[in-house]
Amino acid sequence: MRCVRLLLMVLIAVALLVLPNPGRTDRAPLVVLSGGATLKSAHHHIRMDSQEVTIRLKKTTYEVDAVYHFFNTGEATTEWVGFPKRGDHSKFLRFDMWVDGRNVDVSEQRDLSPDNGSTSGHIESRDSWLVHYVTFPGRSRTTIRDSYEVQHYWDNSNPRRKAIYEHGTGSYWKDAIGLAAFTIDASEIGGTKFFNVGGLPPAARRLATENVLRYEIRNFNPAPTDRLEITFDSGKLMP
Repeated sequence: MRCVRLLLMVLIAVALLVLPNPGRTDRAPLVVLSGGATLKSAHHHIRMDSQEVTIRLKKTTYEVDAVYHFFNTGEATTEWVGFPKRGDHSKFLRFDMWVDGRNVDVSEQRDLSPDNGSTSGHIESRDSWLVHYVTFPGRSRTTIRDSYEVQHYWDNSNPRRKAIYEHGTGSYWKDAIGLAAFTIDASEIGGTKFFNVGGLPPAARRLATENVLRYEIRNFNPAPTDRLEITFDSGKLMP
């Protein structure tokens, strides 16, 4: 089996090193070994033309629907593509993946990346990747979609809740991301006035209604550890 590494460097650049991460991130190219998977260096032929991420905030959970459009500028290749599953806060009520409209199964592989998000610097079995072997036809487009619901917000015991989406691992594909769009739907928690957004560049175009915020960034070059953070005080939400 040919070794191939993940896209987003596990979109957490495997986890911002120190923080226990909910593991909501971009797709990344991986290398799968006998004992698990590790991140791959930047891909030379496959670029991410666009990503459309929709996050729906609920009182105790949140949903993410992410669509990634890739273009392979070279010959046909098959790559391991993975989505990070991080620690105790990476509990999904559901997780589904589609490749070009076809629902596919994912397998769980232990994270062997040197910086896997553990505070001790050692690999922990709780850190893993949800992976699938994806064929990218030569000089063609491929669309990957992930849809999942997170069991609870980061630091669920604290009224100051946080939803995290790691987008920095998108930097491990070829060139810049043509268009990165993030839509945050707050209809179920009372509207956009109840949360704050961090982790996006000042140049991001911002569109807003009473219940929805949308950010658009063109020619996006995130750092490997960059992430979108949505923070709100659960005690102040509308009943």
